Amino acid sequence: MNPHNLRDVLKNLKSDKATERGKAITSLRQIFDTPHFVNNFHVTEGPRAWLRIYEALFIAVEKEKIAATKTSNCKSSGTSSVAAERRLEDAAGTVRWLTERTVHRLETPVTESVFAHLLQTMVHRKELLAPVALHYLKALRCLVGYTPHLEHLNDADWIRIVEVGFNCLLGDPIGRRFQDDGKGLPQDADDSGLFEGDLNQDEYDIPTTPGTGKRKRNRAEPLITPLIGSKRSRSSLMQISVTYEQVESMSLISVLLGSSASPILSSKYIYLPSSILTRLRRFLKQYSCDTSLLHDYVVALASTLSQLTLNNTLEVTKFALDSWVALRGLWATRNKRIKEGLVSIFRMLFPFVTSEKETSRLPEMPFNLVDGLRTLSSVLDGEADNKRGLSFECLRLELVDDSRQQLNSAFIAKSFRYGWNFDGNQALAWAILELRADCIAKLFQLSESVQPPPTSGSSPSSNKRLRKEDHIVSLLTSIRDRSPSNVRSYHLQTLLFIIDRHWPAFPCELQNKITSVLLQFVSSDDGAVLSWVFLCFAAIAAAASSSGVTEATWDTIWTKATRRANVPSVSRAACHAAYTILLHTRVHTQKTRLFQIPLASTRILSEIETLAKELDVEGPPYPFDSVCAFLATCLRVANQDMHLYRMQLEEKVLSWLIGCWQTAVFRDKNLPLHLGKDILMLFESISGFPMPIDLPSWIPLPEGQIIDVLVNEARTTVIKDYILEARLPEFKLATDRNDSGTLPLVPPSDDNPNSLVQPRGRERRISAFLVKTLERMQSQLDDRPMHPTAESARRSLDMAVTAVCYDSVLVLNGMQSDRRLSRCACKLIGTVITLLRDPRWTASERALISFGLNPLTFLGDSSEERLAWTAMLPPDRRSGIKYQLLSQISRRNTRKRSFLECSKLLRVLWQNADVQDTFNSVKDTMRDVLRITLGAKSKTPAHAMDVDDHFGPIRTATEQLSANKDDMTVELIPSHFTMNICISFLTVGQTLKSTSGEHTRDDLMIHDVLKCANITPEAFLSIVPLIIDKSQQRFLDISVEGLDSILDKLSELLWLYRYSRSNRLHSITIQLLEYTLEEGASANIAIGDTLSKFRQLCHQFSAVLKDGGLHSWGVRDSFARFINRYLTQGNSGQIWKSPVEDLDPSCLLLALSQDDDIRVRFRVSGLFAFAMHTVPILTTNELYLVKNKLTVDPRKCVPVSFSLIFLMDS
Repeated sequence: MNPHNLRDVLKNLKSDKATERGKAITSLRQIFDTPHFVNNFHVTEGPRAWLRIYEALFIAVEKEKIAATKTSNCKSSGTSSVAAERRLEDAAGTVRWLTERTVHRLETPVTESVFAHLLQTMVHRKELLAPVALHYLKALRCLVGYTPHLEHLNDADWIRIVEVGFNCLLGDPIGRRFQDDGKGLPQDADDSGLFEGDLNQDEYDIPTTPGTGKRKRNRAEPLITPLIGSKRSRSSLMQISVTYEQVESMSLISVLLGSSASPILSSKYIYLPSSILTRLRRFLKQYSCDTSLLHDYVVALASTLSQLTLNNTLEVTKFALDSWVALRGLWATRNKRIKEGLVSIFRMLFPFVTSEKETSRLPEMPFNLVDGLRTLSSVLDGEADNKRGLSFECLRLELVDDSRQQLNSAFIAKSFRYGWNFDGNQALAWAILELRADCIAKLFQLSESVQPPPTSGSSPSSNKRLRKEDHIVSLLTSIRDRSPSNVRSYHLQTLLFIIDRHWPAFPCELQNKITSVLLQFVSSDDGAVLSWVFLCFAAIAAAASSSGVTEATWDTIWTKATRRANVPSVSRAACHAAYTILLHTRVHTQKTRLFQIPLASTRILSEIETLAKELDVEGPPYPFDSVCAFLATCLRVANQDMHLYRMQLEEKVLSWLIGCWQTAVFRDKNLPLHLGKDILMLFESISGFPMPIDLPSWIPLPEGQIIDVLVNEARTTVIKDYILEARLPEFKLATDRNDSGTLPLVPPSDDNPNSLVQPRGRERRISAFLVKTLERMQSQLDDRPMHPTAESARRSLDMAVTAVCYDSVLVLNGMQSDRRLSRCACKLIGTVITLLRDPRWTASERALISFGLNPLTFLGDSSEERLAWTAMLPPDRRSGIKYQLLSQISRRNTRKRSFLECSKLLRVLWQNADVQDTFNSVKDTMRDVLRITLGAKSKTPAHAMDVDDHFGPIRTATEQLSANKDDMTVELIPSHFTMNICISFLTVGQTLKSTSGEHTRDDLMIHDVLKCANITPEAFLSIVPLIIDKSQQRFLDISVEGLDSILDKLSELLWLYRYSRSNRLHSITIQLLEYTLEEGASANIAIGDTLSKFRQLCHQFSAVLKDGGLHSWGVRDSFARFINRYLTQGNSGQIWKSPVEDLDPSCLLLALSQDDDIRVRFRVSGLFAFAMHTVPILTTNELYLVKNKLTVDPRKCVPVSFSLIFLMDS
């Protein structure tokens, strides 16, 4: 299209003739119909050129609006009126069409003009304009659906759009404002000030009544759509039918309320939480449970509650009490996504309806807590018929150490956790079971309470009747009743979560009753039911207290579990129960455990002997995770008894392992229910090594809404408990926050290789078995004519990694390495990893295979500990506690020793000559895989299919409307995991291989990372945090030039409209600033351009924070931790020296102490208290200023404030 033609089209759009405007609109659609022209126009003319296009189109719309409204006011409004309305609708449709095609091209000047036009034009004479409203609501949804536009949306426009959306949705006057809710604003109040720039009254020739100035409405058929519900009384009848405008309004509201830039917590708009929650309550009373708006409503409500639950407890409690029954009525839906949202909502509201402190603040709101919890438990019980329970294969059976429990990790219980097969459906089932368990436990607590349940509006007689109900006994009755296997299993799963979460709170009588019911099923032939029964026994054994269970009962459980270890259908669960019991008995040397199961040692040893004799005939069907743990523990216990020691149990276990492995490993098409660490631990026990090495493992969680909710719930438990119950976490032994991946690696030993002894017969037998297995797997891969499955390749890789680890364990225990074993393992690793270059792998398959290398480089993950909030500092020498007692309670746990032993093992492995020869080629492959993941071309033959780097362009809102969130993120997440494995192999592995322990300098990898910044910025933003993390762990040494280049790339992205307000980019930049600060304090970067860029970015973030531009609480939280790190860095000097006093680091930290979000205030308060014990980061005057600020507003009070006040007053 000739530019002159486009110029003529824009000119005709402003014409006064309707015919010319219509032709111009048609021509405009033809011009921008091809994406090629859109791209060329954007590149050649620039982003601001779109403003001319839209302004011309807006003039055409305004002219058509004037024409349509004039004809509609005429008495003889016939064909001309219909034609004018049609032209107006076509013009509005063109605005929407052009917005959808150019949404990812627009920037600030254009978007501001578009938002202003849409908001002003869609309203006419206090109502939505029918020909325009639907198109413009869709255009607004398209704009806010593109994340950069949503991030740049100012607070005023955000509030205006949400107000319009709610008014349209609920049938309120379109000009109703949030701040007018408490003023008794009449429904016909004037809204002329809401939409500035609306057309003048005189342009419509609307007569006014003398003396009043009010406009008279023409009696002709109105052009505009009547407001929904504005002409009817507010009855209790629910609205069933909805309009298209309401559908778009609900979708628009859900997007805006889910934005991190939402001003809902801003102190400038304190009325927003109450106004929004009030309208969300009204929705439940106005619409039926089967409305098409329900999904977007649930998303909007969940997003709102996620921000308000910790920051506005009164309004959330009011909403919970008033809406609990209505929300429960929505459970009848069969839509899984809606149920997932409802579970999230109920979990967020549950602490508020059960908090006596919060409900006592609202005595005027009637709510029967017992009835509310009972009915919720009843509807959750109905999930048994829908087969929504947990799958036994999705769980990993292991005891979780105290450090993980202390972090309140999601999907991790005391005796089981999520496994490799854990997906979104299983996460939903887990969340439902936890919620139902909490409901039943709370009902039991209320029934046992001397005080009546906290109810209002009910008679004393009803309270007395409800208190007699025992819901746990009812659950036990449901388990005993004759019912299908899936229903009984679901009830047992509920009981399992009750035991795991609430067992210590039960009296001895109830504990005995639960155990008695479970014992009735230990002889059941139903494998599914019996498996969950054994898991319940394991949970009881893992509980902190089991005083209600007698020794005779434990003897029965122990006997039944060990004798069912060889039954294929229940072997895994039975071994887990037996292992948990054995680990908590006096026989096993666990002196640190406060609770020990009263089980006689003779009974333990006799059952172990019986199990050993049966291994020759029939043992467990497969080396599951729990089977390996149980047999390994049995071997260590047997070594303490002379009789069992003479029986050579190790030989029996090894014979069993070889036999069952050969019959199962090549038949299973799925991933096995064990990790390499389980087999390695069993090998170590068979070999009799004194110090078994527990390789750290990491199983990633899938993506999903319910998973995000539970993860956030677990992280914020300490804040929620303090706010609602004034409860601080119980004291636990201190852990070193630097244990995971940040300790200096242990230097290699100087032992002479000639001093290593030959492996014994048992070790040689294990090596021969591994060699035979590896050779068989290698031949299958070599002879396979077709592409192997990802599961098959991963099984082979797991076996090879386990073998090479065992060979290193031999060296670590003073034995010579088996070169044949290490060569076979390395050859198989190289063969499998080479397959990753094949472009036929999907991102998920490539990540699944890559994770097989994780044990070779993974030394633990401390990210959860770094992000955890501190509620109370541990005691120190100034606490007044005796030194000996203080040393005892503050000693470190065994995580440091485990990390040191693991680092020794991996050093031995990586410094093996055969391993180094193979891993040099594997290193090249991993570098190629990293490049493919970053978007580079694959080096495969040309006939291979194209590679999808899964970092495609951002989709428009129109495309996102029909997309599932899980589908949108499922491609990015596997690619991120693959990057992590590749970078770990290239950095951690090379550091382990170095005899001097020097950091890896990989300039080629930094070059690849910088290269992808211009091609695929999304991939660049995914890989940079991994690079920085490895650098902070001292595994990667980034050169000054490389660091300077990364800072340049991030700075360039910060100036782009698309990323200038990206929370992700802000967090990454702050993380890089923290690393630069650490390096700047050393001798590496003392002067230069990098330091000035660091200072410039610090000033930039300071100014944005001061202006309120850091909308995300997570970004402000990261910035607070960075400021604290800067202030406590003793040798940082005056790197960050601001000419403006308010932008000084200490002043910024003071400002963050009064942040609108309690999560930031909680963090800053903890940082202040910790700093007072280490480095005085504030002057005396600043400390008193902090004290005054932290105590002036009770709503912003946090627990560590009191320790800070105590330090100042003492």
